[in-house]
Amino acid sequence: MLRKNRKFFQKIVCYLYLDRILGYLGRHQIFMRLVYFLAPDPEFYKPSTVRKINFRGLEFFVKMNDMASWANYFGFFTEDIDCLRIIIPATSSDKIILDVGANNGRWALLISNFLKFSRIECFEPFPKTFEFLQENINLNKNIKKEIYTHQFALGSQQGQFFMESDHIQNSGMNKISNIKTDYQILVKTIDSFLIDQTNPAVSVIKIDVEGYEMEVLRGAKETLNKYHPAIVCEIDDSLLQINNSSPYEIFIFLEQLGYQIYKLPRFEILKSSDILKNIHIDILALKN
Repeated sequence: MLRKNRKFFQKIVCYLYLDRILGYLGRHQIFMRLVYFLAPDPEFYKPSTVRKINFRGLEFFVKMNDMASWANYFGFFTEDIDCLRIIIPATSSDKIILDVGANNGRWALLISNFLKFSRIECFEPFPKTFEFLQENINLNKNIKKEIYTHQFALGSQQGQFFMESDHIQNSGMNKISNIKTDYQILVKTIDSFLIDQTNPAVSVIKIDVEGYEMEVLRGAKETLNKYHPAIVCEIDDSLLQINNSSPYEIFIFLEQLGYQIYKLPRFEILKSSDILKNIHIDILALKN
């Protein structure tokens, strides 16, 4: 009965501004079941609804009608980030971290709380999302962390590509497209990007690029062979298929480079021989 009327309760919460209380509880991981149930979905908010919050000692602007940004407001989807604190190898203060598909800066800023690094390089090609990423990074200049932003994508080859944006309430679904659109972007490779860096040693690469993950990995083969960084990567079978790839292809690629693959957040060992069809998971790959 309650679940059937969830939208009705969410509408009341939004109308009475009780979402502000739920946001506070969620960001402090209190009564999370209640927060998950009652938090108004992005569709309840106007595109102009932007709020400023403090989350784990960091400041964020939040677009309440955008799923990727809205999650910050209610403290959702932090399990994978939290588990990295426990299981990722100790990072070195003289190495860099790459955030490929940085969106609003959530991942880069949250891990800056506990991972050591010389700097984090964030890549976000979509114009409006890139502007929002810069705003959130600039909000946190006081943390004295070296976080840089780049408005281009990463893939297996350099060139001009198009980007598709048909998800009004989820900027995290923007993706590189084979179809001509209004958004033309530059794509480079990780290997070519690092050639121009004074300190190219990489400790962690996070990849969340809506089905373009295999292309990013192909463009990082030299980097993976040389520095053996930990890899945090989204795996979505349906999105990979759009780019003529698959979870199996990614697993084989990583295994051949000597990586062991784990499913987050429970750190379960996975192999290319497992059933990978129709999966949507986050993985952590560590060099054996």
